[in-house]
Amino acid sequence: SRDLDALADEFDLDVTEKWPGQWERWAIDAGAAAKVTIGGELVIAGYVDALESDLASDAHRVRVTGRSRAADLVDCAAVHKPGSWKGRSLEQIAAELVKPFGLSVHARATTAPPLKAFALQPGETVSEALGRMLQMRGLLAISQADGDVEIVTPTSGRRVGRLEQGRDLLSVRGRHDVRERFSDYIVKGQAKGDDDHHGKAVASVRARANDPAVSRYRPMIVMAEDQADGASAATRAKWEATVRAGRAQEADVVVPGWRAPGGQLWERIDRVHLLAPAAWIDAELMIAGVSLVLDERGRVAELRLVRPEAYTQLAVPEKAKSSRIKKDDD
Repeated sequence: SRDLDALADEFDLDVTEKWPGQWERWAIDAGAAAKVTIGGELVIAGYVDALESDLASDAHRVRVTGRSRAADLVDCAAVHKPGSWKGRSLEQIAAELVKPFGLSVHARATTAPPLKAFALQPGETVSEALGRMLQMRGLLAISQADGDVEIVTPTSGRRVGRLEQGRDLLSVRGRHDVRERFSDYIVKGQAKGDDDHHGKAVASVRARANDPAVSRYRPMIVMAEDQADGASAATRAKWEATVRAGRAQEADVVVPGWRAPGGQLWERIDRVHLLAPAAWIDAELMIAGVSLVLDERGRVAELRLVRPEAYTQLAVPEKAKSSRIKKDDD
C-alpha cells in the first residue's frame, strides 16, 4: 500500500514457512531488512515491523507486516543541533534531517525560495517537520522504492488511462462531504523583524483566501506555525482552501490486476479519467493511494482518487461544485 498521506509505504503478507523440497523453516525476524518485489520490480525496501503466528488444528498462518525505510522518519524524533536554520533551502534542511537514518532526499520539484527561518518543534518526528516545510511550498514527500525521500509536485504525474463504470471497475464508491470546507480561510502570524521589515508588517501578518463554492458564511482562522510573511501566509491560506475543497470529494475504486493500461504498476500522483455516473463523477482525478491486493478476488488494485486540487496550492476553481465532479470544473 502506498498513499500520499503516509510517507512510509506498507506491506502486509500471509506467507508459508515451508514449501515442497525444503524441510527447514524459513527464519523471519521482526526488525529484519526486507524487500518486496513484483515481477522482479522492487516496490518496497524496508523492514519487518511485526510477525504473527496463528496455529490451529487445521491451519498454520504466518503474517508479516512492515514498512519502507522511511518508517523511521515517521516514528522517530527529529534530532539536530542547533535545531534551527536560516536562509537554507527546503531540500538542504530535509537532507540534514534524514541523513542520520541513512537516507537521501531527491527533489523532482523546485523548492525555491530558501526558507528565511525554520526551527524544529520539541518532540516532533522527522516526518512532521518535513510536512510543515512542504506545506509552505505546496509540495509533497513520498517514499521511493529504495526508501529514499522524494519531493514532488502533483503535476509530476502521468495520464495513464480511463476507467469507466460498467466496463473497467469492479466497484466504485464516491464521497462528497462539505463539513471541512469553509467560506474564508484567514491565516495569522508573526515574523522576526529586521532593518527592511518591522513594525506592523511583521507583528501582525495576515492573509485571506476564499472558497467560492461555499455560499454561506463559514470562516476559519489558521495560526501560522512558524514565522510568516505576507507571501507565505497567502500561500498557506490558498493551500488550506484548495486542499479542503479537493479532499471533500473522493472516489474509491477497485480494478482488476495490478497494472495500469500502459503496463506499469499503478502509482500515486498519476491521473486517470473516471466516468462513474453512480458516484456523480466524470472527470480526470489524481491517484492519491494505491493498494495492490492478492486475495480471494485474485489480483486487484484498490485506488483512492481525488481532485487534483487536493494536493496543489492553486486557487480554488470557480466551478468547484459541492456534489458533482465534471470535466469542466477546472
